[in-house]
Amino acid sequence: MKLTILGTDHVGLVTGARLAELENHVGCLNVDAEKMALLHCAVVPFHEAGLGHRIQRSRVAVLPCDGIGHCSAGSDARA
Repeated sequence: MKLTILGTDHVGLVTGARLAELENHVGCLNVDAEKMALLHCAVVPFHEAGLGHRIQRSRVAVLPCDGIGHCSAGSDARA
């Protein structure tokens, strides 16, 4: 399933990583360009043990966002 998670804070990013581990195609979106740059390098801007490794392993797509319509096109579900 193709999923879009809006927000890459504790709940959104952890949820996205776990859903991707379950073989879903997950895109995590955020409007904060600095946070997105860190996440592209698998650097998590908050403490969550092992999350950077989970993001790399499960290939969560971390995508910049400038509006919900533009960001979530093609998703089967949005959260």
